[in-house]
Amino acid sequence: MSGEKETSPLPVTVLMPIHNGEAFVAAAIESVLGQTFRDFEFLIIDDGSTDGSVEIIAGYTDSRIRLIRNEHQIGQIRTLNRGLELAHGEFIARMDADDISLPERLERQVGFMEAYPDVGACGTWVATLGDREGEVWKYPESAGDIRCRLLFDSALAHPSVCMRRQAFARHALLFDEAYPLAEDYQLWRTASAAFPLANIGEVLVRYRIHAESVSQRRSQQQEATVRRIHEESLNDLGLTPSEKELFVHRWVATGAPAGETLHLRDVGAWLEKLLRANAERGVYPRDDFERLLGVFWLAAAYRSASCGRLEPVRFLRSPLARHVGFDQKIRWAAHAVKRSTGFGSRIADSPGC
Repeated sequence: MSGEKETSPLPVTVLMPIHNGEAFVAAAIESVLGQTFRDFEFLIIDDGSTDGSVEIIAGYTDSRIRLIRNEHQIGQIRTLNRGLELAHGEFIARMDADDISLPERLERQVGFMEAYPDVGACGTWVATLGDREGEVWKYPESAGDIRCRLLFDSALAHPSVCMRRQAFARHALLFDEAYPLAEDYQLWRTASAAFPLANIGEVLVRYRIHAESVSQRRSQQQEATVRRIHEESLNDLGLTPSEKELFVHRWVATGAPAGETLHLRDVGAWLEKLLRANAERGVYPRDDFERLLGVFWLAAAYRSASCGRLEPVRFLRSPLARHVGFDQKIRWAAHAVKRSTGFGSRIADSPGC
């Protein structure tokens, strides 16, 4: 196992940066080495670990492992970009040192990318491990849905993504240090304007959530970066959002966390503004965009009804309602009627009320 390797092309490079990841790295490595697709290099870049990570990695004798050690700690983003430059594979499959790739992950992703040569990257659904074990995170699958969803949040799970190396190189796309802790979100946002992105609609990665993960320790900084991405994306639509509008936007994107309450009129006003802006600018595919706003409008109406605020006229008269299916409207009406009878203390306990 060494840092030097001939430059003959390979189908896949599995790229895994690591910094002090001894607790979980063995399981991550074994999940990659156990893939049904066998023809890959496993590029592991150590970014100044001071624990036993390197010793654990060095204990593996599989010739596909290629260990690189940064001379000093340079951070996650620079390490990822170094990996993109050093990768020999036609495809680059991202992997984190605390996650698990299911055995058929590479086989399924390589097959998908070969079947759809215009797609520049594809992710997968993920199931959670650790502090929130048992959840399944489902991401939009089509390129149009993904591009629209990126206005609100990152529509691909970073450690599940398989990238077409030449597509990213052709457009000089790298992870940007100006977007710390959401560098992947910014990269997908930029890439989606250059080529289609996709997700495979099945769980192929198990994503670990724990107290020492970067997103948990530095959540405020991550939120500030996401806010910046939202502002820039909205600027592309010709919008300069107010503080309140940014709050509504984030509220819609995150599904209204508990303790945050908004009236249906505020959500409707903002979603209608987005609807008009995209009709004028054409930044996002129109049908996909209108359908997504319809989904958000219906979700907001459900939350409003669950809090005892029944506003059927406002919901149905909004132009957003045209993008909500008839059957969905009927189910919402039944839900609203049910919640209107004896909601009392149940309403007070509802999330977002």
